[in-house]
Amino acid sequence: MTDRRHVLVAGFALLASGVRRPSWAAGSAGRFADDFWKRPRRIMLQQAKSGERIESTYWSDGELLMPEYTQLSYFMRDRVTGTGVYVHPVLLDILYGINGWLAYYGVRSPVILTSAYRDPRRNLAIEGSVRNSLHTHGDAADIVIPGVNALQVARFGMWLGGGGVGWYPGKQFTHVDRGRLRSWRG
Repeated sequence: MTDRRHVLVAGFALLASGVRRPSWAAGSAGRFADDFWKRPRRIMLQQAKSGERIESTYWSDGELLMPEYTQLSYFMRDRVTGTGVYVHPVLLDILYGINGWLAYYGVRSPVILTSAYRDPRRNLAIEGSVRNSLHTHGDAADIVIPGVNALQVARFGMWLGGGGVGWYPGKQFTHVDRGRLRSWRG
């Protein structure tokens, strides 16, 4: 399996496609970015409807921490059906990257999940969803960050290069997934 950090670093090639390089990724702040993926990975999430929060370190010293990983997967379950799966660690890495971006700028808000895992049957009933959505595999999340424009979140998601990024300006959320590199406006 390819080291996640190398996949994300390779995704930085998106910078050449018109996505502006964040100012903190240059100069001395670039050391912050290099060191970032070596640190224990802690994310802060909040469920949009219930307001329930979680802050957990799911990876440290080169390995997944199973109790915390399991807890995060449960947190990201389909809240309507109560079903869930183990979310893909790469999705957690994307959310960790977003949390780190926010923290660098002094924003201590959690990433708000409007949708993460979706039961396949319920997914079919959701307007605009696709039949084999990455949500149905624990590979995608729809997110909102209070006080941060959804387009800025989408641009940063593209800069991370961890997978697909969708920007939904009418609904003010951003979709991130661990699938192939692509972006769209919904």
